[in-house]
Parts: sequence; C-alpha cells; structure tokens
Amino acid sequence: MIWPVPYDTKSQSFGENPTKYLPASHWIIRQFGNYQPDGHTGMDFAVKAGTPFRACADGTVIHVGWYPGTYADNDMWIAPGFAGFCYVVDHPWGRSIYGHGLDGGSKVRVGDQVKEGQVLGLTGNTGGTGDHLHFEILLNGWVVNSQFYGRVNPEAVISTLAPAGEVITYTPDEQFFIDLSISLP
Repeated sequence: MIWPVPYDTKSQSFGENPTKYLPASHWIIRQFGNYQPDGHTGMDFAVKAGTPFRACADGTVIHVGWYPGTYADNDMWIAPGFAGFCYVVDHPWGRSIYGHGLDGGSKVRVGDQVKEGQVLGLTGNTGGTGDHLHFEILLNGWVVNSQFYGRVNPEAVISTLAPAGEVITYTPDEQFFIDLSISLP
C-alpha cells in the first residue's frame, strides 16, 4: 500500500481535533459545530489544488463526486457538502476515502478497477476547507457508531517499517511507487 500523495505533506494527523480551539464565532463552528469532538477521522495532506492523488491499493471505484442528503444517506457516514467532491475505493480489506477533490478533476469513474498508485483525480478545496487532501480508511467490519465513525488511523495500516523493524525514509517520488507489503486483518 502507498500514500495517496507524498507523506511529507501531512498537515493534520488522525485523531487530532481540528475545531477544538476555534472560537464560537468561527465560520466552521457556526456552520458545522464542533463536528469532530472525538478527533479527526482521517489524515490531511497540505497540497495545492490540482495535485494528482493516487489509489492507496488495488480496488474498485464505488463513488466519485458529491454525496447528497445527510450522513445517514450513506453507509460510511461521509459528510455531504463538507467532504466536498470525494472518491471511495472498495478493497478486499475495506474502503479508502479521499475528500476535497477538484470537481471536474476525476481520472476514474464508478465501476473502474484501479491499481495501487493509479491516479484517481486531482486535489482541490471543495467543502470549504482550503487546498488539501483528506484521506480515510475503513477496514471491513467497521462500526459507524464508534469514536471515529469506524475510521482507523491510516498510519497503522500503511506502515513505513521494513520487515526487520528498521525505519526506511523515502523521497516523495519514491513513496508513490513502493509496495510496503503490510498484512491486513
């Protein structure tokens, strides 16, 4: 498995509370409330709009675009509007979710079989949150009614440890193409 964009662009970790210190007058709080009081459900990567992002692993594209309705209208509780233009890829082990893509920047369609490292689309700033890619992982058997709505820390799934436990450092370009060979439940 690979990171969808270079790991060194990570700007927010899984579990952080992005709204914790915002004043009640902030537009995000006014519009969405303290929407993640238990912590951030994915990882954010600070990349400019228009940056290509890639599938973290082989799978089937099951969603491209905006989600209509409410949280309850999709089994993954992806926040319509706030997630922006998003992509969901189904894998044998679960699903990967990529949020805030560029509307019109898609390189895949629903039903496409994708390979690890294949470009899915271009990053954007849809959902009103500024330029970045939001990345989430749901492992099979996820429970939406849980602390992180079933999401797991991508760093626990996409490991940068060599088999002997030695840490390997990759350049951003290498990170896209290296199979990190992890075992998933």
